[in-house]
Amino acid sequence: MASFLWFLFLILFCRENSAQTQSCQLRWQNQTTISNTFPIILETIEDIEPPGKTLITLIGENVEKIASIQPDSIKELLYINATLVGTSIIINLTEHFVDYEKYEIRERIGIRINFQCTTGTRALDVRQPIKDTNNHDPEFENSPYVFQLPMPFPSNFSLDQLGKIIARDLDISQTYLNFSLDPNHEISGAFAISYLEADPNDPKRHFAKLMTTDALNLVNDTTFYIYATDSQEPIRTSNTTVTIRVDNKNSALRFDEPFYSANCSNLRPEEAHGFVLKFEEGDISLRGGIDNETEWSIKDTSKQYDNNFKISVSLNLEAVQISLVNPPGSFFNESSVVLILSVKKVGSAGSTVIQLTLPGRQSSEIPQMSPEQNKCSDSIPVIITLAVLLGIASAGLIASIVLWRRSRASGAAPEIITTESREEMREVERMDSDVSSNGVPRRSVAFNDTVEEIKVAKL
Repeated sequence: MASFLWFLFLILFCRENSAQTQSCQLRWQNQTTISNTFPIILETIEDIEPPGKTLITLIGENVEKIASIQPDSIKELLYINATLVGTSIIINLTEHFVDYEKYEIRERIGIRINFQCTTGTRALDVRQPIKDTNNHDPEFENSPYVFQLPMPFPSNFSLDQLGKIIARDLDISQTYLNFSLDPNHEISGAFAISYLEADPNDPKRHFAKLMTTDALNLVNDTTFYIYATDSQEPIRTSNTTVTIRVDNKNSALRFDEPFYSANCSNLRPEEAHGFVLKFEEGDISLRGGIDNETEWSIKDTSKQYDNNFKISVSLNLEAVQISLVNPPGSFFNESSVVLILSVKKVGSAGSTVIQLTLPGRQSSEIPQMSPEQNKCSDSIPVIITLAVLLGIASAGLIASIVLWRRSRASGAAPEIITTESREEMREVERMDSDVSSNGVPRRSVAFNDTVEEIKVAKL
């Protein structure tokens, strides 16, 4: 019995030993055996390696075939492959490797190779590290971008609420992009662009935030460039355009100018009918809100000449003409007329003021004189002065005649007028020629001014 058991054990041991010798054995080319427990890690390759490149060649023993290969990737694509040629196992890059960065986010790829051995099976895990070379430019998605905005449009509004601006960078190590505007464009000062965030479901997609920094009041559509620049060497940049399209249907109606003026002071009645007004500020035009369904009206603030004006609007509503229609005679007696030109549509209205200078003058106005009239006006002060002097001379002559007549009537003659000058004020004694003084000196005060004494004969 004991010998029988020993014989049975020997048979089982030989079978087990035979099975082990018939299982797959994998070795490096230097004949070193590859462990069944750990994966093999290959040397790092760049992401620009060409498809078909051989990564490594292994030596197999008791390998009948490669039963299957399982990729370790997000897209389940086979970026590396293994083929059995005789006893050699060749591992190389497949044609899908050129799209690796397009779909994958890890800096390594891997496969599991399942071998069919002479007896049993064996699996081998292979890991291939990848070096990112920054070989892709950022790419804008769904570009170019168009935003249709009503005018005026407010500041501090983020346009990404109306449509996402996204740039995708395929480089597997790229985690951030820098966004910028064209600094040479005239509208760049009205916008600001910055990095917002990466797509949580796809780290290769990066969102930008485009915001208005000033209120927009555009008349025409405008287009400018935006740029996306990566942060790895060598630096790569791409661009696309953003177009701001004016939504005239929903824009507020407004004129280019709030005030227009026209000088019609030389307008004659016979040429007034059909006369087209010319404005110093240029043609009247709408700055925004242009819509074919607009209604126009013009009113005179005095309400006298509402029916004497005609409005003509161009097909694109960008030019407005105003002409006179049979203005009455009283129109030419006015010095000025103020009009209100209005336009409206559903949800919006606008107006502007028009002032016309006409031939008539108001009583309160001071007429303008010609150069010849101005020359005449310069002599007025001289004439007035001469008239005053003539009046004074006439009064003096009349007074002299009256005094002369009185002196003749009294038989006395006026004494001679004497004038004396004194250098200072002092009291002096002066003998009076009047006999009634009895030779007593008369006391008097002399000033440094000229003293004039006129003695008139007693009447």
